[in-house]
Amino acid sequence: MKRDKQLMYYLLLQARDGNAPEALAAYPEDEKVYNAALLIEDGYVRGEALPGHDGKYITAVLEDLTSLGHDLLEDMEKQVNRRATANVSESKPQVAASVVSVFISHSSKDKSVASALIDLLRSAVGLSEKEMRCSSVDGYRFEVGAETDAQLKKEVKGSKVFIGLITPASIQSAYVLFELGARWGADLHLAPLLACGANSDFLKGPLRGLNALNATSEAEMHQLIHDVALRLDRTHANAAVYGKALQIFITAVSRGGDQQESMATPHASRSSAIPKQIMEDILRAMVRGEEMTAERFSRMSGQSIVRSQHYLSTLESEGFLEEHFRDSGAFFDLTDKGRAYVVANDLDKL
Repeated sequence: MKRDKQLMYYLLLQARDGNAPEALAAYPEDEKVYNAALLIEDGYVRGEALPGHDGKYITAVLEDLTSLGHDLLEDMEKQVNRRATANVSESKPQVAASVVSVFISHSSKDKSVASALIDLLRSAVGLSEKEMRCSSVDGYRFEVGAETDAQLKKEVKGSKVFIGLITPASIQSAYVLFELGARWGADLHLAPLLACGANSDFLKGPLRGLNALNATSEAEMHQLIHDVALRLDRTHANAAVYGKALQIFITAVSRGGDQQESMATPHASRSSAIPKQIMEDILRAMVRGEEMTAERFSRMSGQSIVRSQHYLSTLESEGFLEEHFRDSGAFFDLTDKGRAYVVANDLDKL
């Protein structure tokens, strides 16, 4: 008995989609068992193959694709599509549509953050709307009439890149938890991205062992972009090209954190603690590159030293400023979050 590449292709589709293609019915059972066993032995599919006393396989149970299996199936689908394009008049079996390259798992409550992440990936990696799935964002939802649950299952396991937006809202979403668990259980790439006030403590169970990136850190977002491009075998753009999109994303993450603060931290919201105009006056003054102190802001604004200290401490606790110390006293610098707010609100335009 020989390897049958076409039969293996149908078996890989079955393992990925959970349904047997109609074309499989045309093959003898012993050939299906033999080729399924080869896929298991070669590391393309997780499952179990049972040989008989004579060494021939008597049964083979396919569970799901490994990373190698996803790559093999994607190459096979490209070959099938190329043959169909070269000879459109020839009748061919129906071929399942390719799954998306990037899947963004998120809560619908974090729609603005997910949308900003899409814009960043498009700018940095050159992805199109057809290559990404983000079910709450217009243009990236499932097609009308699609069987959502079946398509969701296929794309969760079939995408090359899987980004999980971990936020106070998403960890309460049954769908997000299902998507994260299914991806982890399939032993496939999973990139947790901590946003909107979430930290590593939000990752529970086996997910705690994954390296999670901080969405408010420019350096870690550059790493995410590099990793995504590498997994998709692409070259990402220069940071200067996607810098604006990155700052807008970090700002969206920061604002999302403010909106969900009651779920994430016990602190009062920024708007109740410091007037927006005061906040922007401080950040605007710091754009000039001068160190900010309570005494300096008091002189600039006419506010008391005590009130100036309160404003600067509040902005520090909310992540916009970072406090440093030297012999002459404390001073403040902008953080990545503070710089993102400056850029997004054009406070750097003098």
